[in-house]
Amino acid sequence: MIIITKILTVGRRDLEDLWEKSDILTHYSRNHHPFLVFVEKGDKIEVRIYKHLNELIKSNLPANTRIMVQWKGNWKSDFFHFSFEELIKAYYEKYPKDDNLKMKEYYKQYEKETGKKAIRGGLETKLFQQWYFFKKESESR
Repeated sequence: MIIITKILTVGRRDLEDLWEKSDILTHYSRNHHPFLVFVEKGDKIEVRIYKHLNELIKSNLPANTRIMVQWKGNWKSDFFHFSFEELIKAYYEKYPKDDNLKMKEYYKQYEKETGKKAIRGGLETKLFQQWYFFKKESESR
């Protein structure tokens, strides 16, 4: 007897708020609220856990792969579900590839000028952001 199990992800689908108001599309480590990815492997479902968005994007999963993530709010947490295709589309709409390349150049420039590593997360991120906004402001003058 063969038993076929279908996993249905259930959660919020109002993704615009998730993309715009949360940090889901950033490269911060998601240690406490990782991405849960449901990958079909023949007649089985493999559940993968991704703590970093860049790893998930580079995984090159099938477009219809289901993903869930928890958005921790101030008063409650909500789970959202979406496809890999929806995630990729939202990411590149928010951060076009040209902008990503420019940011990599800014990271290199920051490291060269300050002698500090442009690490994403914690105090290093705040120092980089201060430097970046000062740099952008002075370039626009």
